[in-house]
Amino acid sequence: MELQAISIEQLDKVSDRLTLWITDWIERRIQKAYPKVRKTQAAEKTEENVFAQGCDFYKLLLLFVIGAFLGDIVETVFCRITMGYWMSRSSLVWGPFSIVWGLALALVTWFLYKYKDRSESFLFLTGTFLGGAYEYLCSVFTEIFFGKVFWDYSKLPFNLGGIIQKQSLHINGFRKSDRRLPVVYHDHWYSVWKTVL
Repeated sequence: MELQAISIEQLDKVSDRLTLWITDWIERRIQKAYPKVRKTQAAEKTEENVFAQGCDFYKLLLLFVIGAFLGDIVETVFCRITMGYWMSRSSLVWGPFSIVWGLALALVTWFLYKYKDRSESFLFLTGTFLGGAYEYLCSVFTEIFFGKVFWDYSKLPFNLGGIIQKQSLHINGFRKSDRRLPVVYHDHWYSVWKTVL
């Protein structure tokens, strides 16, 4: 056994010496043939490997699924606390998913990703505008296509046609500007698709 270990060590030493000799011989031949060529070392990788860096289709799809699931759960629990009974807020027939929430998270992430290095105030104002525009468009869409009003803020101050109001706009802006909050939370949106179905 010891004899075999010694012979493997000797074989490794011979192999290393042969590798060095061949490499040195090739480098001398290249230097002789191309005297102006200088030996350079490979550039070191300076960029850190960051988990989930970038924003592509699959990450947006994952955010859509996560937002749809957590949005439905949060909205269902909110309805239980405020109304006193359980109510399904799902948009789909199978599974606890709310398309409105998932779409909001994916679209806002897609739009704001290119501005990720901007100031918090810029992200707050942009998130406020995007959240209000999304809520307004969802309301107009459901009123035109389904002929129903799913939420009404007309009794609250600072509302726009009863569709959006100041408090929800600031909540949207805060959520979009806070980089630590990956999930959209909104306590005034109600699932459109489940009510229609």
